[in-house]
Amino acid sequence: MMIKKIKQLLPTVAIIVITPHIDGEELFEVIKAGASGYLNREVNANELINVIRKAGSGEYPITDMFVSQPKVAGKVLYQFQQLAQGKEIEPFISPLTSREIEILNCMARGNSNKQIAVLLDVSEQTIKNQVTSIFRKLDANARTEAVWKGLERGIISFKLYPSLPISRKKSADSTGG
Repeated sequence: MMIKKIKQLLPTVAIIVITPHIDGEELFEVIKAGASGYLNREVNANELINVIRKAGSGEYPITDMFVSQPKVAGKVLYQFQQLAQGKEIEPFISPLTSREIEILNCMARGNSNKQIAVLLDVSEQTIKNQVTSIFRKLDANARTEAVWKGLERGIISFKLYPSLPISRKKSADSTGG
């Protein structure tokens, strides 16, 4: 779905889908993909402006559609219940991209944005943008919190990274002198 591709490239962009007819299954897929709004193309100008303003300020006017689509609301609630029970389900709420997971792993290893940029051969600003996206998706306010939530949710895990240098200082006792 194009929404996912756009959100991967521009995670802070609010997407509003305008469709020829309202469809419950399409609405559910649009929500999963990360859209902020979903409207019938017959929408009047004032309503469209209102939805654009809401989406632009970080709101999700898509929730207004649940009133007329109770089956979709039921599916969304079911997905949340599965999440709450810790069951394996298809990524649903703002899943991290593979690149964001890679960056989160680098953060977990203590790398700065500049170090991550060098490792991944991208600009430091690109890393800053992706770190901001990771914070938003994990509802974190700091790097440590993002790493903790990533570990807690099983997005990343502790493991030894053989490619990282390990500092081994020898003490006077171990050198025999």
